[in-house]
Amino acid sequence: MMLSKYTHRYMLLTSSILLFALGCSSGPQLREEIGPAGNEYFEPPDPAEDDSDQILTEYGQFPDSVVAIIEQILPGGVAVTINHWGPFRYTVTKRFDDGRTNQLFVYLTGRIQKILYTEGRYKERPGLFFVTGTERSVPLDSVPVAVMESAETNLSGVRFLQAWTAESDIGPTYVLDVVGFQDGDTTGFAYRPDGVLKTMSEARRMRRGLVRKWTDNDIEQLLGHYRNDYCVDTVLARVEMVPYNSLEGFRFIVFGDNRIDRSVWELVCKSISRKNAVFAIGVGDLVDDGQPEEYDEDLFGVLEKYGRFNFLPVVGNHDIGHDGLAVSYRTSFGPGALNYYFDYGNARFVILDNCSRVTDFIAQLDTAGQWLAEAPQGYHKFVFVHVPPGDIKKWSYHAMSGEKSRRFTEAMTKHAVDHVFAGHIHAYSTASHNGVDYTITGGAGANLHKQYGPQGSVHHYVIVDVTPAGIQQQVVRFYPR
Repeated sequence: MMLSKYTHRYMLLTSSILLFALGCSSGPQLREEIGPAGNEYFEPPDPAEDDSDQILTEYGQFPDSVVAIIEQILPGGVAVTINHWGPFRYTVTKRFDDGRTNQLFVYLTGRIQKILYTEGRYKERPGLFFVTGTERSVPLDSVPVAVMESAETNLSGVRFLQAWTAESDIGPTYVLDVVGFQDGDTTGFAYRPDGVLKTMSEARRMRRGLVRKWTDNDIEQLLGHYRNDYCVDTVLARVEMVPYNSLEGFRFIVFGDNRIDRSVWELVCKSISRKNAVFAIGVGDLVDDGQPEEYDEDLFGVLEKYGRFNFLPVVGNHDIGHDGLAVSYRTSFGPGALNYYFDYGNARFVILDNCSRVTDFIAQLDTAGQWLAEAPQGYHKFVFVHVPPGDIKKWSYHAMSGEKSRRFTEAMTKHAVDHVFAGHIHAYSTASHNGVDYTITGGAGANLHKQYGPQGSVHHYVIVDVTPAGIQQQVVRFYPR
């Protein structure tokens, strides 16, 4: 890989905005726009449309129209917990006399994003409630009467498209796909045979993460061969072979949260491959739900086809699997891929895990402090995590909190880190905190958080040029044509 003259290129790119069309007949019709770093577009949305400037702590504070929708879908029970989850939705947990609970993710506009289900220690969420191979389509007229009666009562005005059933760990589940519940979306509702609603989401997501009883050996058989090319140690060996020219500097790329929309992720991947970067770092949520088949199909399937760059991972909360042990991640990228560091050119790069159960993050901060303290004199220092610190107020709704956040930001300031990159929030946003620059880049395919304005609530990735003139950044954004 030959390095381009980055300083000259940076001057050209920042002197004017470059526009060109991305050819992809089957993907989204987007144009690529390269512009300078920085985003001043954090603005709370209109409270008539969103709830970011309202903090509701009691069920009775919700608008009557929203309560009516919730009670129509899940009548009865007691709303025991209300959480303000992000600047765009709440979670309402309802507990019923038989001990079960449902957790609803709801907007103040009345839109229900999804419903989760708990029965004792057993938990279900969309797409993760049945055993692969047991699902089968059934005629609507063969669905248990109790299920249809509940659906017709709780989902008045919808059109039933199809039904299917599958086996869960607590017995059979019946799923109804309907149109007309919210906008023109097709929504899936999963019921117990006695008519109790369990989970609900977009119909495609109800089938997305088909649960298989994966063993470590199964995962090794499916993903182990990817270590040949994607093991962190192997990738870093390739990076070391890229010549470093101290007079010109070097380029790297950061992106995050490529899960969910594969077509956008493919465009991002192809675009990164054209940018002559020494490497690209993905700051987590590389897949949608941590399932081995998602790594195989949605991550490596795209990287193998379009990824002409050295790829280095950061683990995200969606990458760690149901047990939090990141088995598929570590099988693919190597056992040392959760926390590691490396040097290239005149910079030290530190990658940290603040998501999995494998790592004690507070303890790992002490190790990271050593890595940063031991960086050669004059080196730039870059740190990468998935979940950003909540000490930065505008990100606190979806971030590390308490001791974890405080210790992290203190360590970044203490060791004079040049820049911290994170994902988790599906947008582009920048901030400075106690002498350290921070960037959120979570726009490589996930559904966008909408309160960051036209330059922030957009699919994107970040280009970083480390030159003798300093650290220079650009943002590659993807806008509809």
